[in-house]
Amino acid sequence: HSQETFLPDIVVCPDTFAKCEAIEEGLPAERLEVCTLPFYDDIEPFHSSKSDGVEEDSLELLFISETHARDFGREPGASGPLGDFLGYSEFSVRDDIYNGLNSFDRNIRVTEKLHPSSSTVYDIFSPTTTFSWDIETGGYLESLIRRSHLVIGMRSAVLLQALAMSKPVVSYQPGLLG
Repeated sequence: HSQETFLPDIVVCPDTFAKCEAIEEGLPAERLEVCTLPFYDDIEPFHSSKSDGVEEDSLELLFISETHARDFGREPGASGPLGDFLGYSEFSVRDDIYNGLNSFDRNIRVTEKLHPSSSTVYDIFSPTTTFSWDIETGGYLESLIRRSHLVIGMRSAVLLQALAMSKPVVSYQPGLLG
């Protein structure tokens, strides 16, 4: 038997690259429209080697947390409303960041920006004389990015925003499946 595919009249792609990929995947070109997000048009690159409001001898990292445990499950064999376990979650990523950085002999501050829809209560990492981990539930995202030396995330669109603001970005997805 055959499977029928139903598509909307128009499929919006964020850029021409995504449109080309959609065509390669078999979507009809006549239904694809490129429509960039106007939000990104207003982003101005941050032209400074220093980060706003950060001491010169310290390293300020911004971790953009997401809701992967809720959306995809927290462990192998688990799943969530958006699909199967990805091989990692915000919990394993934050543990890796903490374990990788807390022993450095340098002042490091990590600010974890929670996803707006997150209702999870996270463990608080104990600060040391050179390492601290803060959790931010609100705050103005652009100012958090501006004061950071590095932005770490999984696959959030905020990583693109930080890159557009000329900030170094790391997309960390350990154990990614598929």
